[in-house]
Amino acid sequence: MSRRVCEWVAALAALVVVAPTAAALDDKSTCIECHATYVEARYAKPVADFQHDVHRERGLSCDDCHGGDPALGMDDMNHKASMDPAKGYIGVPPPGGVAAMCAKCHADAEFMRRYDPTIPTDQAAQYAKSEHGRLAARGDRNSATCVSCHGAHGVRPVAEPPSPAHKRNVPALCAKCHADASHMKGYGIPTNQYAEYKTSVHAALLLGEGDLRAPSCADCHGAHGAAPPGVESVPRVCGRCHEVNQEHFEQSPHQASLEKFGKPMCISCHSNHAVHAPSDTMLGVADGAVCVKCHEAGTSGWTAAKEMRAALDSLSSAIVEADAGIARVRGQGMAMDESLYDLREAKNALTRARVVIHRFTPEPVREVVDPGLTVARAVGQRTERRIADVSTRPRVLIVVWALVAVAVAALLVRIRRLS
Repeated sequence: MSRRVCEWVAALAALVVVAPTAAALDDKSTCIECHATYVEARYAKPVADFQHDVHRERGLSCDDCHGGDPALGMDDMNHKASMDPAKGYIGVPPPGGVAAMCAKCHADAEFMRRYDPTIPTDQAAQYAKSEHGRLAARGDRNSATCVSCHGAHGVRPVAEPPSPAHKRNVPALCAKCHADASHMKGYGIPTNQYAEYKTSVHAALLLGEGDLRAPSCADCHGAHGAAPPGVESVPRVCGRCHEVNQEHFEQSPHQASLEKFGKPMCISCHSNHAVHAPSDTMLGVADGAVCVKCHEAGTSGWTAAKEMRAALDSLSSAIVEADAGIARVRGQGMAMDESLYDLREAKNALTRARVVIHRFTPEPVREVVDPGLTVARAVGQRTERRIADVSTRPRVLIVVWALVAVAVAALLVRIRRLS
């Protein structure tokens, strides 16, 4: 069998499998008809992927992106006529041209309004100013383009979980490049961000619990305009979610000093990618506290950290003791609803105090802690009295029953004498 015959047999076999699908996609497209005959994945895969593409679902086809005229040569499958540069055919654009190709539609507000007016039309402008866009414009073929994140022929809306750019998929999507040491070689960027992020409280919420309010890479770095936050912008980035913490921090002495020395703000204590759930152990002067990384023993900052930690510990201990007392009293079958309500106020004060510590001065912390401490101690004293009442109750009952017994005995004696 000649090579020519073998090629036709392979083409016919591919048509049997793929042609019905291809016809369903576009029965007048030379692109679809021709690519469906190929066995090689680089030619056939675009047809298979395009079945599930949002652009195809909106009525767009190959030529809307690649140019050319797919209607030409349908009778004799004259693909050369279809792919004539004179007809605007561009084929596969270089990395530096991908954004411009997508922007033909996505940067045209009038055009996009026909399909989905909620989609922003400034993505290309943002991308041009991003680190990725600048690199791609200089001809860097490793830099991310639109198709690196959204795909090429199987594009899905980012709100749909199958999309690689869906929020829960973004960390792994970015890691495809940023966790690949060979890919990132020469850029001077660490490749452990994804590994660190997976240990964070943010990842636990987003990836573990599916909480879409938790940040992914794009929430901090941007999506189309992706760039590392500058030192001065870090508090603004974190403050989008942690607004109250930011307000207190802006009133703290750390705000000015960190700006003066060009040090990153929030991440100096909390890290950037490996952000773990904060605890009281971060505050103070003991081993493991963050404060002692900068403040030496005996300095004003060291003393302030010690005082703030002492204030938190005093309220926390009072709450623990009051909770334990309430549990003991309730274990004896007595209600403590009022005490439970009051103690909730003390717990709320502790929560507020853990936010106010971002002022990094003891006075505002004590202003929140002291009222809560008063309530917690009052509840503790109340439970102690109830516990004391419970412990003395058996002795009181013994005395009462003894008196009753004596009275009954005396009554019996008197009745006998009378009889």
